[in-house]
Amino acid sequence: MGKFDALFEDQDDPLLGTPKSKFWDILNTADKDIIQDEFDNFILKFALMEKLLEEQYTEQEIKNKMAEYQLNDSIDLEKEKKSLYMEFTTNIICKLDS
Repeated sequence: MGKFDALFEDQDDPLLGTPKSKFWDILNTADKDIIQDEFDNFILKFALMEKLLEEQYTEQEIKNKMAEYQLNDSIDLEKEKKSLYMEFTTNIICKLDS
């Protein structure tokens, strides 16, 4: 995202804006229990992935690989971050409707 992109977002349009900005828009208005449930699901997923990685690598190797990936694949990492923001936002919105 360019440094001036946020100036051109239409805050009233739910389809415009960055995935990050829309996530926080939804998070600030959603029910606290729904947010806590979704965050708990995220922590569980993170814990599972960490355990899977620890079966293959030491903690230091994981840290080294993460640092290397951040340096070498920042564009792909940024795309993945946006995708996760969209996934979390969608999960919260779907639970609001339930």
